[in-house]
Amino acid sequence: MGDTPETENGDMDPRLAEYLRDHCGPHHYGEQNADGIDLSLIRENLKRTPEQRLRRGEMGRRSLLWIRQNARRIDGQSTQNNR
Repeated sequence: MGDTPETENGDMDPRLAEYLRDHCGPHHYGEQNADGIDLSLIRENLKRTPEQRLRRGEMGRRSLLWIRQNARRIDGQSTQNNR
């Protein structure tokens, strides 16, 4: 069998299959649908009122804009310092 994850006939090594089942299943990433979407995050968000969801989205938008503006400024400073 060697160090490969497959047996000689091409099947997955049963030890690897057991490890993946025990350590990498969907329960490690929240409840997922068939497309891999984390349904637990959607359910948590739906517990909020529409106004709370809008405010949270606005805070995220403002944070993203701040990061973009400051990243450009910092990148510009590092470029000037390298000249």
